[in-house]
Amino acid sequence: MDLSIVLPDVLVKDPSIAWIWATHGTLAVLGFWLCRMSRWWLVVFLPLPAIAVLFGDRDLWDRIVDSTILQEPSSLYIHWHVAIAVLLVAPLLGSAVGRRSRWRTVPYEGNE
Repeated sequence: MDLSIVLPDVLVKDPSIAWIWATHGTLAVLGFWLCRMSRWWLVVFLPLPAIAVLFGDRDLWDRIVDSTILQEPSSLYIHWHVAIAVLLVAPLLGSAVGRRSRWRTVPYEGNE
């Protein structure tokens, strides 16, 4: 059996790029906002990328299918990894921005 006929139809059952960005983007914005309010939300949002990697698309772990996915235009593989990176970075940025803005609101007690 020729595998080149079977492999291009692999992405038919996978989630769309819009669904990936909608879920990961929503979680990233929510993580940024909540971690900006309190850095304790990092405990909740930092494990999310690891969970997304573990329970994400299983076809990306298959070496045969993986090379075929990379050859397709607007590759699901690339979008999925970038969305996971955004999901990781957004809560960290929210925590950093939140702490810096709290420091600026403290009145300066200099020489009076």
